[in-house]
Amino acid sequence: MEINQTLLQQARQHILNLYNHKHDARLTYHNYAQVEMIVKKTGDFAAQLQAPDTAKEIALLAAYFHQTGYLENYQSPEWWSVEKAKEFLEGLKYSHTAQVLLTIQNIHRKKNSNCTRSNTLGCHPVCLLY
Repeated sequence: MEINQTLLQQARQHILNLYNHKHDARLTYHNYAQVEMIVKKTGDFAAQLQAPDTAKEIALLAAYFHQTGYLENYQSPEWWSVEKAKEFLEGLKYSHTAQVLLTIQNIHRKKNSNCTRSNTLGCHPVCLLY
């Protein structure tokens, strides 16, 4: 399977629209610029790992959506992040929706456990697929 670049571009535009529509000046860290940086680093790391295309695509989609919950509820973003991704991906009938949602949940669980919040390589979405 090849990575669906059209899907990733649609996700990118959707996330940009969410951040533009729900702009909150208090979100100095969880903002669109941070999303773009995480997506880039996730792609770089997936390439270093030579991850299969399906795993890369799932990781990149999770990277795009994992912070969107902060736009709704800063104290409990996981559920909202999953809901935003679910709504978008199910609307497109994406066949790996469940894997993306699980990856988002795992990112939040790792952040809330022993993982540092600095998004080091050990915390990237692609790491959670292995």
